[in-house]
Amino acid sequence: MREELKERGLNVGIFVLTALLFVALTRARLVHDLFQIYLGNQAFNVSIVLQLASLAAASGLLIINLYSFSLFREMRQLLFSFIFLVLLTILAMNLMMSVNENLPLTLLEKPQLQGGILFLLLIAMTLLFVKLLIMRKRVPVSMPMRRVPFIFLGLSILVLAGFMWLSKESAVLADIEEALLYILLFSNFIGYSLFYLIEGTAITGGILFALIIGISTYFFTPGNFFTTDYQGILGILFRGIALVVLLNAFYRELFSSYLLEVEDLNTQRDLYTENLKEVVEERTRELQKANDQLEREIDAAKRLQQSLLPVKDIVYSNASFISRNMPCDRLSGDFFDIYTIDEDRVGMYILDVSGHGINAALMNIYIYHYIRSSSPLIKRLIGDKPHENLRYLYDEFNKMNFPDHMHVVIFIAAYDMKNGVLTYASGGLNAQPIVLRHTGDLEVLDQSSGFPICKMADFFTPEYFSAQIQLYKGDRIFFYTDGLLDERQGIDLTEEDLKILLLETMDEPLVVLDRALNKRLEPIGDSLVDDISYFMMEAT
Repeated sequence: MREELKERGLNVGIFVLTALLFVALTRARLVHDLFQIYLGNQAFNVSIVLQLASLAAASGLLIINLYSFSLFREMRQLLFSFIFLVLLTILAMNLMMSVNENLPLTLLEKPQLQGGILFLLLIAMTLLFVKLLIMRKRVPVSMPMRRVPFIFLGLSILVLAGFMWLSKESAVLADIEEALLYILLFSNFIGYSLFYLIEGTAITGGILFALIIGISTYFFTPGNFFTTDYQGILGILFRGIALVVLLNAFYRELFSSYLLEVEDLNTQRDLYTENLKEVVEERTRELQKANDQLEREIDAAKRLQQSLLPVKDIVYSNASFISRNMPCDRLSGDFFDIYTIDEDRVGMYILDVSGHGINAALMNIYIYHYIRSSSPLIKRLIGDKPHENLRYLYDEFNKMNFPDHMHVVIFIAAYDMKNGVLTYASGGLNAQPIVLRHTGDLEVLDQSSGFPICKMADFFTPEYFSAQIQLYKGDRIFFYTDGLLDERQGIDLTEEDLKILLLETMDEPLVVLDRALNKRLEPIGDSLVDDISYFMMEAT
């Protein structure tokens, strides 16, 4: 901190020495004579060139501050822009007066221009002092850039009106203006000196340097402000140097502010990226956790569904069964059951729910509990009138709030082991069970057809009916769903192939037929497009 203060103090000393150099040059007779010898004839041209350069520097200051305001929207940039607009006007009037003294091109007279410049200097120093006292920190402004010209136009009109009013008053007011200008010049000098020593910004240093040079040229060449002689050109030169230094300070501040803005944006981007990464990682962990939970629930549902399926081999007194279920997803849309109705009868059904997954599995469980109901009516219908059971299931299904697109195709049967009669009814199952007689004859259970179980009760009431078939010892029935013969599965198995396979294994135990089928299904077990389910019954 002490080193920085020393550096700033040294800079202030350089500023003062520059002003003293100007004062010394104005008093240096030798330099004056050399100027007269080499540039005396070109004094007017040199003066015009230097004033045009000053105008260019002031224009650059105005443009830089307007551009800074368009980027950062701060009040101090807007205030500086108006100050430099006033300064640009002063320099233009100074140029006009210089030209007018040598080439009378305008109707404006020297007293009018002097009065205008004095008033504009008073305005500029007042605004500079206001900035020093009030706008020490950044004040954001949400005003759009397109309104700035109108604001400047309004302020310019007010300044012009004030000048025209004061120009009509007595000379006492002019003396008051000049006194106020002295006060503001020294107030700004003291204020910006302290401000620069405390904070040391480049812009404050540039303003302080311009103030020191301005005070020096104003007080030490009072009669040469508009002239194009040696002292006048010297004043124009040093004021131009001050403007260039100020232009450099504002340019550096704009460039550094832009870099800071870019760095801040990069920092914010990095923070956002890091935060986004953390959010994504957190969401990923949450999704993974939810997915793991869902996986566990699906596995639990799979175990539940598998637990409801009958065991693979079932043997009754006069009937035996073997079955297999191969879901294309972890939860199957196919389902079947084999269960005891009473000591003489065994019930069975096979169904296919539209779709796969959780919804289909839940529908399987619903039908499982419906058919396994302990209701005496349902038990009686299962054994005696399977078609009434389907009708009752259709009505109950339509009372439930199942999705409209869901439907079930089902084949239900009851086998009376005492007299060998199988009573069956179809609810739209398109894979008709195949009967293999012990004599080698083949039949299909096609004497009953029916409508699928679906949400159509408001438009249609289907009729179901039961059929019967007499079975003898050694007769077999193959129940299956359409996934077994689906061409999309890639197993190249048709109904005729299935019948041939039944005939080839008719003298073998049921397990031989099951193994033969499984041998053909095993290669496509991981790439099924539809569920496969079947079970076989043999009268014994």
